[in-house]
Amino acid sequence: MQVDAGNNHLAPGVLQGQLQQGSDQLRWDLHYDDGDAPLLFLPERFYQRSLPKAKSLVSRPHIRLSGTLSLNGETLVLDQWPGSENHNWGSQHTDRYAWGQVAGFDNAPDAFLECATAQVKLGPLYSPQLSIAALRLDGETLLFNSLSRAVRANAHYRPFQWSLHTRNGNAELAISMTTIADRVAALTYYNPPGGNKICLNSKLASVNVTLTRRGRPERVLHSAHGGAFEILTDRLPAGMTLQI
Repeated sequence: MQVDAGNNHLAPGVLQGQLQQGSDQLRWDLHYDDGDAPLLFLPERFYQRSLPKAKSLVSRPHIRLSGTLSLNGETLVLDQWPGSENHNWGSQHTDRYAWGQVAGFDNAPDAFLECATAQVKLGPLYSPQLSIAALRLDGETLLFNSLSRAVRANAHYRPFQWSLHTRNGNAELAISMTTIADRVAALTYYNPPGGNKICLNSKLASVNVTLTRRGRPERVLHSAHGGAFEILTDRLPAGMTLQI
């Protein structure tokens, strides 16, 4: 994939570009490695169907980024920073969701988590909450993403807390994400069919994960401030303003 838009350039492993608004200017010149094998977040057959209308996958988990970010002349040098390359596409945003990702935990730097709780609008009503998760740990990929399991998972979210509990066979996964308003950007997400949504986006969330499997020791993973956590909503929380 290669995309060029004005001074902005996107190619495999390369990100270069700049943005300017008034007197503020942001520049970036980054490159990154291949990372790990792609992670299909949804069941594979769903990628060939019209539903869900919004789809996503992690094309390169666990990449390492190097290069520079410059804001108004002040430059930040990145040297092997952890991250991921993700691909989202579709004909419409999911109506309501919480989404999270961790590319390396403080006590398990090679682990990778992606999770979501979502609702879609069916006529005038909303569907039940559907929650799915994928965890890579110790070279194994654990998927909690079947439709029957998604409906039965237990999840609750609000600004800016989220808890999710699900299972698959003998594996049980509990996830907790929290952040504060000062670490959240409120962004306008334009919807392809028209209208827009509000995305409350943090890249500094605190995350705790507990994995329990029959016959194996319990694993507890934590990240003090390395979680990506966003909520898509129609309402801006009191006291917040849209950045974009």
